[in-house]
Formats: sequence, C-alpha cells, structure tokens
Amino acid sequence: MADLAQKSAIWIKGQHRRMVEGVISIGDHLIIVKEQIGHGQFGRWLEAEFGWTARTAQNYMSAAEAFSGKAKCVSDLPVATVYKLAAPSTPPEVRQRIVADLEAGKIIDHKQVENEIWEATRPSAAEAESERKRAQIKKRRKITPQDEARIARQQRKAEQEEEYRKQQRDKAVAEVRAILARLPYSDACRLLELCGGTYSIWWHLWHLHERGDLLQGDAA
Repeated sequence: MADLAQKSAIWIKGQHRRMVEGVISIGDHLIIVKEQIGHGQFGRWLEAEFGWTARTAQNYMSAAEAFSGKAKCVSDLPVATVYKLAAPSTPPEVRQRIVADLEAGKIIDHKQVENEIWEATRPSAAEAESERKRAQIKKRRKITPQDEARIARQQRKAEQEEEYRKQQRDKAVAEVRAILARLPYSDACRLLELCGGTYSIWWHLWHLHERGDLLQGDAA
C-alpha cells in the first residue's frame, strides 16, 4: 500500500508540473494569435473556439509573459498561485524575489507565496476607507467617471484643509505657550480662564510651573 501511494504521488506531481508548463505554453500561443488577428477578432475567436472569456485568456497570457522560459521553476506551485503571481497587480519586485528563491532551489509553500502577494497588494487603511465610501455612494446612485474624479478631488481638498487647520492649531498653541511662559503664574492662569484654554495648554502651563520656568509673580 505504501509503495503504491509513493508511486502515485510521484506520478501526480509529474502530471501537475506538466499541467503548469502547459498553462504557460498555452499563454504563449494565445499571445501569438492575438498579435496576428487583432484584439477585436481575438475575443470572438476565444468564444467560438473555447467558450472562454477575455479574462480566462488573460490569465494564461499573463503566466506566459511572467514565466516564459521559467516554467519548470514555478511548476510545483498550484495553477491558481501561478495566476496570482503573474497577475499585473502583483508588484514586479515581489514576483522577482519569489522566482529567484525558486530558481535557487528554495522550497516555498504556495500559502507563503500567496501571503506575500496579499501583503504587497492589500490596500492601506486610508485607501480601504476611501473605497468603502465610494462603494456606498455607488449604491445610492449611479455615478460617472467624472463624478468619481470630482469626489476624489473633494477628498484631497478636505484632507489638505484638515492638515492646514492642524498646522494652524499647532502654531497657535505654540505661540500661546510662548506667551504664557513670560507671564507670572497667576496672570497666565487668569488669561487661560478668560480665553477658554485647551487641556493641552493647561497641562503645559502646569508643567512649566512645576519646573519653575514660569515667573512666580504673585502666585500663591
């Protein structure tokens, strides 16, 4: 039983390697056909001959473009992982690093490959939030590309305005702190009461007082 299982494993692995190499070879042929008959005819040819969509063909062609001449290098990876690694969305430096490791004989689990791809392509928190808001707007109404561009401009403007307001607040706080540091402690406290000073300024004032950096004046 053990001997049969071992022989079957060897045969299956060989078939799998040939399947991955076949995917890349198919991609090479699709690229050639597309160049010869043109993009418009290519889609109709795919449908007539194979019932494929352009996306299916693109998976094959992306694999060929990324791994033509290196088929054996990635032949132990699952086909789905090969597609993900070859996808245009995968950063070239990630693909090159993984291929270099494979060429060097390093054994890489396909889950590790997919995790690296995911880490490199996942959106940042700001991008994810922006995409979430955009999706909500699309649900409420159909928007045009012009609307999307306008929304993006508005978001950038709002972010710039918020950054400007923060800089102005920080500048104002710094100026108030500088003024307070030149006043007797009691006068500084009175001034803050009249102006409705923020917690951060109050804390700074107390800190200066504790260090003895404020003029003592008539502080009691």
